[in-house]
Amino acid sequence: MVLPGKVRGELIKLYYQNGMNAAEALRVYHRNHRQRRGPGTLQALRDLVRKFEDTGCTCNKPRSGRPTVSEDVVMEVHHTVTAGHTETARCIARVLDIPNSTVRKLLRSVLHMLPYRFKRVQMLEPGDPQQRLDFANEFLLRYDADNDWPLRILWTDEAHFTLNGSINTKNCVHWGETNPHAVVPVPLFDAKVTVWCGITATFVLGPFFFEETTPTGPATCSVTGSRYAAMLKNYVLPELRRRNALNDIVWMQDGAPPHIARYVKRLLDQHFGDRIISRYYPFPWPARSPDLTPMDFWFWGYLKSTVYLCNPQTLSDLKDSIRREIGNIPRAMLRAAILSTVSRMQCVIACDGNHVENV
Repeated sequence: MVLPGKVRGELIKLYYQNGMNAAEALRVYHRNHRQRRGPGTLQALRDLVRKFEDTGCTCNKPRSGRPTVSEDVVMEVHHTVTAGHTETARCIARVLDIPNSTVRKLLRSVLHMLPYRFKRVQMLEPGDPQQRLDFANEFLLRYDADNDWPLRILWTDEAHFTLNGSINTKNCVHWGETNPHAVVPVPLFDAKVTVWCGITATFVLGPFFFEETTPTGPATCSVTGSRYAAMLKNYVLPELRRRNALNDIVWMQDGAPPHIARYVKRLLDQHFGDRIISRYYPFPWPARSPDLTPMDFWFWGYLKSTVYLCNPQTLSDLKDSIRREIGNIPRAMLRAAILSTVSRMQCVIACDGNHVENV
């Protein structure tokens, strides 16, 4: 902070009037101007006095300024980035033998570039893009015929919730003079619950926890065809009947083996008829396409971002938190997530069936 010349002069005068005591000079200045702090620190006043005694003036010396970066250096940085030879500012600095700080300044302030992180996506196999294209085209055809059709889809899926959640070590930082060698203990086999949910534009069905009874109480179990069928028969179908939605809902599920067991398919055929989106059905769900279902591109991620805020200590606490946070999801948010599937299908077509980005 550069002090006005009048303030610098007053501070120098107070310094000598108070027995060359910098602390007392600042106190008098605060009292005279009814201030609690400023202008500057005790050390800053001492430096100001030293400058005055050395030069007879409190003004700063004119500075030559840093040499400007040549246009050639800017072009070299731009060429290195656009050619894809390096991936980080530090690598560019090393290749071109210029300071890392200079590279970062050029990238942001001159070239107006920003760092973008790569996103992990599920690898597509050779026939997948065409299947995704076919699905998107059929989806949009049905949407054009009936704009409310996507709102009637019950998108379903399962997910695991571990008791400890996920730990981002980038946010676990200790500032100190010595390394405390701190660690974050993570159990090899973390306790978890397996949850099934279904969402439409107006309600969430679930959560349903896959559990079996043991002598010590409920225990999480894997999802098998028989357990999936039991869930449909004993939980999903009664809930849809209670909501008077069974005759209108379009059932969507991915192609996981438990979902397409013969007895599961018979149950689905009996109650949903031609209103099914799944593998081995006339309207097949495309494999390796989590980016097309709101369960994956929104619901599970959003839920996990809220469930762990209360720091659940037991599986019972975790299940209670899941139920509570699902109940807190606004209907407007549900509707927006479901409607966004339309734009995603349009992007699939624009991307020739490849991964959907920036939707």
